[in-house]
Amino acid sequence: MPRRKRNYSSASHGASTVPSLSESVSQPEYDNIQDLEADLEAEMDEFSSSAKNKTIRHFWTVNVIDDEGVVREQHLKVKELFAMNDGRRVITEWNRENQPIGESGGLLGDTS
Repeated sequence: MPRRKRNYSSASHGASTVPSLSESVSQPEYDNIQDLEADLEAEMDEFSSSAKNKTIRHFWTVNVIDDEGVVREQHLKVKELFAMNDGRRVITEWNRENQPIGESGGLLGDTS
C-alpha cells in the first residue's frame, strides 16, 4: 500500500511561531565606514590583549621511579621530561595494542 504524503504547509498548521533572522538578531547601525572600522579595531585590540595574558601551564601527572625503586606521582612538563638525567624514569602504561595510554601516554605523545 503506498504511503500518503503529508502536507506541512503553514496554512494547514497555522502561522509560524519562529521569528525570522531579522527579527531575532539586532545589529548595530553605523553612519559611516570609519565608525565600523574603529569598532572592529577596538574589539581586535581587546581580544589580542586578553590572549597575550593567558599562559598555558600544561603538565602531565605521571608515576616516576628513581634509582632506588621509589615510585612517586609527579607533575611533569615535556621540558622537564627531557631534563631528567638523574636516574628517574617515567612509568608508562600500555594497552593491548602496545600503545601508550593515560597521562604517561599523553606525555609521550606531546614530545613529538
